[in-house]
Amino acid sequence: MYTGTSESSNQGGGYSPKTGIASFNFLGVNPTADQIKAWTGRETVTEPNYDLTQNLNSQTVRPLHFWVKSPEADVITRFIVNVGSEPAIAKSGNYQVITSTGGVVWAKKDSATKEEFLNHKPLTVGEAEVIAFVQKLINFKTSLGEDFYKQMVTLQQDASSLFAGNYKGLNSLATWSVEHNKMIIMPLTVRKKDVAQADGSVVTKTYQSICDNPKVWFHGTEVTDWVKTAIKNNYEESLVVKPGATQAYPIIKDLFTYDLQNFKEEDCVNYVPANPTGGWN
Repeated sequence: MYTGTSESSNQGGGYSPKTGIASFNFLGVNPTADQIKAWTGRETVTEPNYDLTQNLNSQTVRPLHFWVKSPEADVITRFIVNVGSEPAIAKSGNYQVITSTGGVVWAKKDSATKEEFLNHKPLTVGEAEVIAFVQKLINFKTSLGEDFYKQMVTLQQDASSLFAGNYKGLNSLATWSVEHNKMIIMPLTVRKKDVAQADGSVVTKTYQSICDNPKVWFHGTEVTDWVKTAIKNNYEESLVVKPGATQAYPIIKDLFTYDLQNFKEEDCVNYVPANPTGGWN
């Protein structure tokens, strides 16, 4: 399907949230209710709505629901990338571009656009995330000199096609990746959410989630110690407040562990215990 790649080294059976780093098959994007039933075994699924909507910045975006399955964890879940047609410009004014060999890089340095990127168009909202997902899934190597973006457009897997509601390219990639045993490594997480009940009470519920930050995505069918260390280093680096910033921005926000396990909150790396009871001595 692509040139420039390199070979790599459901909660089915009842709902039991998992945490930990696992490898996933890509099932497809923006499936129908019947497809979701077939994948998950659920008996009732409401037909999803993938219509254009507005994000928090009042930009028009198309929600892309990426469904993935980890045979090892016995989990089928999804994450969402909102793709738009407008350039994704950071608050600093910087923006990302894709090079002729598939590298995604920031175009500016010291507020000025680098000369080599003056004729590059900014990536649109969500486009960098889609590119990263595909590249990690297929194990694309920028060092091989192949024009990744040209291939992506030809295969109709680019942001413009997706924004227009054309999912055939990505769904063909899903089928191809399973047939060729291409998998992506991502951290399974658990999200806690307060839910109002009919009687007015509030109950805290846990939901299976998955980290949607490309900095913790890797290619592979097996989670190696090297991958775990790389994710750990990237996460810990994100906890550091950068020069000029007022706070850190953790790249994994939901509860997680490095090793795969059934969810146990106190085992999570980012678990914060409740305030201790009792008074001061």
